[in-house]
Amino acid sequence: MHAVTFLLLAIPLVEGFIKPIGNELMSRSTVKNNCTCPLSKSVLSICPGHCEDGWAYYSRKDACYKAYHMGNFDDAEGICEMKGGHLASIHSFAENEFVTELAKSGVAADNIWKGTWIGLRQAKHPLSKEWTWTDGTEVDYTPWSKNQPDDYGGAEHCAHLFCDAMVNTNYEYRKWNDAPCSLKMRTFVCKKEAMH
Repeated sequence: MHAVTFLLLAIPLVEGFIKPIGNELMSRSTVKNNCTCPLSKSVLSICPGHCEDGWAYYSRKDACYKAYHMGNFDDAEGICEMKGGHLASIHSFAENEFVTELAKSGVAADNIWKGTWIGLRQAKHPLSKEWTWTDGTEVDYTPWSKNQPDDYGGAEHCAHLFCDAMVNTNYEYRKWNDAPCSLKMRTFVCKKEAMH
């Protein structure tokens, strides 16, 4: 009986329509461009035809996302550009949750270089302290960790996200921090327009 139950639950996963996160499964769906895509607070949806293999589709932004391992900010942005996008810009709590779920390793982090680069930076520093997205979109959401950004040592001009629980630090899970752009973070997330 357990084999039958497993088979029935596994069929939708094998077909590639959803990728489970924890024990949550598809709770509802939306139809976009004749493609039914699952939606849930923490379920990454794979919508056939919208993203290349290995990329996760986020219907609220009609965009594709992919997490990669290790790189400093400039190298990470260069890789994202080669893939047709930029480091991820984040514009809402829901999108921040999506990127966090995509990039988390499941291992608690104990230092900042175990974070995830996102596309936020002070591109015109030292002339300006303004934060901008590498994709040119408006900065309209900024869930900084407590007392951040602090530009510690006058050298922190790129932003990263804590996608894993933090231990023995004052930094907050799912929040942002500024860091030197030369640091090699554990992961980075690219974002690009979906295919239609």
